[in-house]
Amino acid sequence: MKNRIPAFFIPHGGGPLPVLGYKSHEKLTDWLKNFQKTFISEIDQIKTILVVSAHWEEPLPTILSDPNPPLYFDYYGFPPSSYTLKYPVDNDIMLVKRLKLLLENKAFLCNLNGSRGYDHGVFIPLMLMFPDARIPVVQISLMNNLNPEEHIAMGEAMSELRNEGVLIIGSGMSYHGSHDGSEKEDSKLFHEYLRNALLDTDYDVKVKKMIQWYLSPRSRNCHPREEHLIPLMVILGAAGPGSTVEEVFHEDVMDVGVSSYLFR
Repeated sequence: MKNRIPAFFIPHGGGPLPVLGYKSHEKLTDWLKNFQKTFISEIDQIKTILVVSAHWEEPLPTILSDPNPPLYFDYYGFPPSSYTLKYPVDNDIMLVKRLKLLLENKAFLCNLNGSRGYDHGVFIPLMLMFPDARIPVVQISLMNNLNPEEHIAMGEAMSELRNEGVLIIGSGMSYHGSHDGSEKEDSKLFHEYLRNALLDTDYDVKVKKMIQWYLSPRSRNCHPREEHLIPLMVILGAAGPGSTVEEVFHEDVMDVGVSSYLFR
């Protein structure tokens, strides 16, 4: 590939709400719907989409290996229509094998899972971003240790896939905390830290700041448990040294600010 495919960290919103037309997600829904025309100049360059979602954790990095994974409706208490959604996309078994090899070459033990489906951190945003479901989708899990340094290294191991037509997406939320009255200020201060860290031009400094994310103001108010932030670590690693970062979305979702980051 002549062109290196950008990598993205995106917010996937609350459960199925982005595709159900809820006003609390209106700006996010519009942004996801416009993703292709805004960021993907030559869509045919993308051969496969690789997603790491906040909603799948395993002891070891684990890759979906069913050629046609079902949808896994891993949310509760939503309207009946949200449990009949369709996104009939294929897996990319050749990429599954290549990704496993890349990780093993960097000393990661890996597993395959042939029974799980795509969770809502995958199919909800992709239904809006790539509604025709014609580009194969591979999903890989987080490690349940949620170790930032190991997830950055995991991203680094898959970085070269961006030269091979693979769009790597981290699906999470840059704010995933409580709504107790302080959330707007918590989010504001935390995103100031994220911007300062991610926009640093020195990769080693950037990595150090992100590994120490918990030292940022209001960090545990924004992420009592960090599984929704860890996909950002994977994307930081997949971008690697020399990459540039841009905050391409920052709007209220459920009345609190969340962001998306583009890595080139």
